Parts: sequence; structure tokens; C-alpha cells
Amino acid sequence: MAVMGRQDTRRRWLPFILISILRQHCLQRVPRPPNQLNTLLIADCTMRLSTSCLLVVGIAAQAIQAHQLLARLNSTNNWPPARIDRSSVFRSYNVAPVRRPRSEAQSQSPTALDDELLPQRVDWRDRWGTNWVASDQDLGECSGCAIAATTALVETMTRIQHGYWDKRSYYDLEQYISYNLREERDRSGRTTIANYTRLESVEDQKWWLHHVGPSTGGFLEYAEDGDGDFTYWNSSSQGPYYHPLIGDDADTRITLIVGYDDQRSAWIVMSTDGPDYHNNGYVEIGYGQVMIDDYIEFPRYGVTNLNADQWLRRRHRNGNILQSASGNNHRDLEVIRRSSDGNLLRLRRSSKGSKNWTAVGRSKVHDGDSGEPVAGHPVYLESSFDRQKEVLYLIQGESEARSFGHRYYDEEQGQWLQALRPIPGTIDAKTGISSQHAKSPTSTILQSGPSLIQSNVGLDFQDPCTSGNIYVAAVLENNTMALFWRPGGELSNCTQAGHLAANTTWTLGETFGSNIPDTPPVMIQDFWDTANETAIGGFQLLVAINGSVQHWQRLNHDIAASPPSPQHPRFELVGEFGDGNVRHVWGLVQGSFNFALEAIVEDGEGALWHWEYVGPDDGWVRRDRLPEECGGECE
Repeated sequence: MAVMGRQDTRRRWLPFILISILRQHCLQRVPRPPNQLNTLLIADCTMRLSTSCLLVVGIAAQAIQAHQLLARLNSTNNWPPARIDRSSVFRSYNVAPVRRPRSEAQSQSPTALDDELLPQRVDWRDRWGTNWVASDQDLGECSGCAIAATTALVETMTRIQHGYWDKRSYYDLEQYISYNLREERDRSGRTTIANYTRLESVEDQKWWLHHVGPSTGGFLEYAEDGDGDFTYWNSSSQGPYYHPLIGDDADTRITLIVGYDDQRSAWIVMSTDGPDYHNNGYVEIGYGQVMIDDYIEFPRYGVTNLNADQWLRRRHRNGNILQSASGNNHRDLEVIRRSSDGNLLRLRRSSKGSKNWTAVGRSKVHDGDSGEPVAGHPVYLESSFDRQKEVLYLIQGESEARSFGHRYYDEEQGQWLQALRPIPGTIDAKTGISSQHAKSPTSTILQSGPSLIQSNVGLDFQDPCTSGNIYVAAVLENNTMALFWRPGGELSNCTQAGHLAANTTWTLGETFGSNIPDTPPVMIQDFWDTANETAIGGFQLLVAINGSVQHWQRLNHDIAASPPSPQHPRFELVGEFGDGNVRHVWGLVQGSFNFALEAIVEDGEGALWHWEYVGPDDGWVRRDRLPEECGGECE
């Protein structure tokens, strides 16, 4: 389509204006899509309107409204951009994220993010020393740039606000935002969008980039022959992209805007052409060029306060603590503990307000006349089955005999239900292994605990037949700790497709520590410094010793090429905390609160305490004592 200046360019949007007006009269007949992140989706929504709905629209009245809107489009200066209410925006950070142990401070890490004074440059590809933006993927023959930009936005904002990567397929997100297909996603519990905001003014767009994150936006892409073709434009050598907007064919491109640079007077934009084009898949577009700043033609949208897929945090938490999707900010902490009477007690710390721990419910396992009490503290998780909360616990039987119990929380009934009968067979009090249902990596284990991790080592997210390697830590009979691992291998149901069956052979990786008592170690995989979706985070391990807690760390940047081995131990003692009265550690999670570590520690009297790692400078800080009884509020 020939573009003959600003006014003629806007006239080509008249059908979309009419479509938008028509759509307003049909909202009672057609459900609104759950998230309309791009004006181009108006066409998709309206094409689904029924014929009978369209017939009730007065064409003359619509023509008048269309003329008025077109007049507005042709006189932008008379319509100043709307401003957002910044006080109501959920910000990604108020201070810089917590750094891993033994890391050095980044020069660009402010102690607080100034609300008014914006930096000259913001680039989420390199903020606080790491990348936060989802990988740029080549759309190939697919022309759905709006879907690609929205997918990248959801993936990126999950990483920014919750720490971990949420790799999504374009098709999955397309089904989600198309209201008549949204129930056909691959599974429930996926990340959903809580708030999205239209950003019109340049000031708000820059403020959003600084305090919240990237946004979707659009511009006109010119496809000339030769070196001027946008696909081959490289900002590092040619400078920010520009075009005179006269007499050339142009297409609309919707993309992800990841930053700005005032010194170069340019926006930093993901091209969606893939990493082999432009400057590693990105291009700078000059301020005001190719209509990128036209908030009527190409409004920008940002999302915040995402309700993230908690199943993706499974390797980043272990034991009896988890971060749930509950609460206004979708980041409440929850703990399941053994109550003083031998039942299960559910605790919650809200992400807003006082952040105090409160008892919110209990599950009665025994009443003195029937059933056996819970032994120790349970393991708590949110499964991929519609984010269902589940708990696995030991049941204290007669003569030290133990078995497993398994319960899940039914949201509709508001109560815990028994998922299965106690597993038959004896559970070894030392290893936690059922003699009839599992195999131990070695016969020399003194104590194991919540330290099993299915990592992303060996996982190809584009190949459904791969699974990540499995790692577990344990205390040996010689009072050292050991890391065992086995390959994730290929899934057994993929053998007919030419894949190998899963390898279940356990290997002793490395030993570390000394004088470790009979106590469970707790281990997770962190997401610090994971610069892309395939990067491998380190291991964080806590274990009680001599009344304190030792904090061990293993950096895993080369773990795929150099698997753990006794000849090359990598675990390093990076900290120690406690008050001299610590008995056990029961849970560990890396949460969304500035990516701090949160731990549940038991003292010598059996009380549980919440400890928080706040960075390499101040280490671990004791927060609160957890409730031990339900009380009247949760009976």
C-alpha cells in the first residue's frame, strides 16, 4: 500500500475504526476477549460477530462517529495523550534485586529507583548485570507479529517480576487471547495477565520501562530493495532506523520495546526477525521515526502483576514452604507444618500489609481415637493439575513403623481431601525411602530430605521427549554430604520415535562438608544470573550443624559439559547463620520478593522460624516465628 504522508496513512485505519464502533454495539451479544493487548486484535474479535448483531447497527450514526474519530486522527496535536496514574501501577522493583552469595555489586544497581529522575538509558537486555528479555525468535512464514510480541512480553515480564523463565509457544498464547479458543490451552494453571495498561505519552512510556518493564508497540516497516531494507538494518553500524515516510510501501509491525537511549535518541526494539538479523535480533528506532511514537496509530501496552505459572517454580523451592499465586500480588508465601497435636496446619504470609504469618486452615489427620499423627514436617507443592496444592507427609505408626500420607486441597469445597491411602511398607526413618516403592542411590545414606531437584540440565524446551537431569543431596554415614545425580534421559513414551529410554542409573557426583549430623539437607536450583531460557542456575543448600545453619552454593554454568564428580567438587560454603539453637531446616524457596531466599528453620524447642537471605552484604535475617496452632480463625 502506498503511503503518502501522515494523513493518508491514517485513512487506511478507517475500517478498523468502523469495526471498533460496530463492536461496541455488540458487546451484549459477543463476549469480550480476556486481554486485548493490541489494537490489531480488534479485527480478529470483530470478525467473529454474528450477522444479526451487525444488522442492528445504525449505519448513518456510525458514519458520523467514524468521521469524528478520523478528524481526531488527523489532528493529534489537539488531543494530548492521556497520562497514567503512576501511584496505582504495580512496579516490578523499588530497589535492585537481591544478588547471589559471593557476588559483587553491579555499578548500575541503585539502592532505590527514583520515581521522577529517569536514567538516560534503560535496556532490559542488560540491567543489573543480566538479561531479562525473552529470546527473539524468527517468525518465519508466520505473519502474527502481534502474537509474537505479546508472547515475548508475557515471558519477559514473568522473568522480571517472578525471576524464572516462562517459555510459551506462540500458538498457546494465541489460544489464550482468542476468547473462543482459550479453554483449549495445553493445561490450566498457565501464566495469566492481571493488569494491562495503555501507554500514550512518551514520558509514561519511559517511566514504565524504568519501573515496570518492556511494552508492546508498533511502527511502519519499509521494505525497499538493497541495503535500505529494514530486515537488514543494523543500528550498530547504520545508527537508529529512520525513513522519510514519503512515497514508499509500508507494512505494520508490532513488536516488543525493551528500552530507550536518550543519547542516541532512540527506542530499543526487538525485531522478531530472529537473532541472525539486525544487531543480534534488535534494532534502534529513532524517536518520532516511522510513527513509532504515534499513540493513536500504534498505542503501547504494558502488563504488570502477572499471575505466574507456579509449576515453573518447582525447581526453585523445596520442603514445606512455597510461594503460591494467592493474594492481590500473586506472591503469598505458604507453609504446611505439623501442629502440636499431630495434625497438618496451613500458614500464609500475605504479600501486602503487615506480612505477618497467620494460620488459615488445618487438615485433621487423627483425633486421638482414629488415625496416626504426622511425623516431622511435610513436603508442600502446587502441582500442574490446575495449580492444586498437595502435601506429602510421614505417618507415625506403631513401633517406629512409618508410611506416607498424601492430601490435596479442594478449592471448591474449601478443605483438604485424602488423595490416597497410606502407602504400604515401612518407610526407613533415616533415608525416607519405602522398601517397596523406591530405590536409594547408595546404601551409605544417613539422612536425606527435601533436596530432590528435576533441573533444566539436559532439557530441550523445544523437544517434548526430553526431561532435565535429577539431582539429590544427602548426609552420608561418615557425616559428609553427597550430591547424587542421574540423567533425565528420554521419556519412555518417546522410544518409538527414535528416542532412548530414560537412564535411571544414579551416580555419586561429589562429596562436601564434614561433621554433618543426622538432619535433612534442603536444596533448590536458583535462577540468579540465568541470562536466557536455557541458562542453568546454581544449587543453594542449607543444612543444620552445631546449632547453626550452613549455606552451601554450587555454580552450575558448566555442569552439562562437566558433570559433578568426586574429583572436581564445586560446592562452596558461602555463609552460616542462626542463634546457636537450630535443630533442622525444613524448607527453602527463591521467591518473587526481590528474588531473596526464604527458609523455614526449626529451633531446639520445636518452634519454626522464617529466615530471609537479603544479599551478600547482610546475609540472612531472622524474620518471624510461625504459628503453632490454628486458633479460632481457621477451625
